[in-house]
Amino acid sequence: MEKLLNRMVVKTGSSLVTNGRGLDMDFIASIAGQVAKVINSGTEILIVSSGAIASGRQRIPRFGDDTIEKQAAAIYGQPIMTAAWIKEFDKLGIAAGASVYKDEDLLNVRQPLLRALKEGVIIANGNDAVYDRTSEVQIISNDNDKLAGYLARAIDANLLVLLTDIEDGVLDWQGRVIRRLKYNEGRSILQAGISANGIGGMESKLKVAREFVSLGLSNIAVIAGGLIPNVLSLILEEEEVGTRVVYN
Repeated sequence: MEKLLNRMVVKTGSSLVTNGRGLDMDFIASIAGQVAKVINSGTEILIVSSGAIASGRQRIPRFGDDTIEKQAAAIYGQPIMTAAWIKEFDKLGIAAGASVYKDEDLLNVRQPLLRALKEGVIIANGNDAVYDRTSEVQIISNDNDKLAGYLARAIDANLLVLLTDIEDGVLDWQGRVIRRLKYNEGRSILQAGISANGIGGMESKLKVAREFVSLGLSNIAVIAGGLIPNVLSLILEEEEVGTRVVYN
């Protein structure tokens, strides 16, 4: 898979980054360790990490469910979530930067990101503190699956990895993981549920993966279970893990 070891984007959802007690530091440490190995081999990596709202609610449980409450929770949760990633990468000797986005910010991301990636890993997220998830105006940054796909295109990544807590990949109607799927193949999935803590789900991930791969022969997207041990290494070694979405 050497042609993919150039630049990649990894997206992790709220239900992976957090658990019922707060941030899942075991998960964050595991992914950071796997990412560090890939970076040390010469690949640049950007992580799109959900979890700001969930982190804020776990810090201050009084936050409710309406828009303002979620935005306020993100104000407290975003620095907590970002600091957790930075702490783990610091242990590994890798600098970690962070940025949050609204749609209007995305026109100017390419050059700053490409420069920053030469120095370390980037943690990105939609700006949960200022936008309304019910609005139809913001169509990218209010969904981190879409944001991951957009940023992957912006930085000319070859590989997009969407980690999920729902299943270990895209399922067929018999409940079996589809290991390889052409981007334009019209196979249906068995489950297209919404993540417990997020707004995405398998349907959203598959759509983003297909759009990314449709851009060219060298692009590959993988949807895989985030809790699979050494999942990133397995993906790069082309082991049978998750669903690999390919051009042909």
